Amino acid sequence: MIGEILFDKDDVTRSTVAVEIATASVDTLEANRDAELQGGNGFLNAAAFPKITFKSTGIERTGDKTGRIRGNLAMAGTTKPVTLDAIFDGEGVSEDGLMRVGFSATGALNTNDFGLTGLRTLNIGPELDFTIEVEAIDLSLEPARASAPGRITVPLRAD
Repeated sequence: MIGEILFDKDDVTRSTVAVEIATASVDTLEANRDAELQGGNGFLNAAAFPKITFKSTGIERTGDKTGRIRGNLAMAGTTKPVTLDAIFDGEGVSEDGLMRVGFSATGALNTNDFGLTGLRTLNIGPELDFTIEVEAIDLSLEPARASAPGRITVPLRAD
């Protein structure tokens, strides 16, 4: 997974999220199921659509540490709007000197909206609830960029 979070604590409406996941990285801990999920004919079709992407279109604060992220999810050649309910889990500089920020989010989608009708054979969907846990690490070599008051830019990497 790669991506970037621009988090503005003072004005979350100026924040943005962009994430890209390699479709072939979908891992259910079952090799045969993974191969089927990544195949075509109603599945993710990783060969034709190698990336799953999400890009925010708007973020709003709904509470002291909660918010709503609206964006476009592109998967299997289809792009649809998705809304995530997010929780700001915290931020800080870790012992290794890197700025870290954590978020949790939940959302729901209908797999049929993305043409993933083959998932039914695996007893998945069509209604699918999901949870996202992210601990983002500032990978920039510009400490001032990470520590600017009220603003954090965090390129993401999967650990």
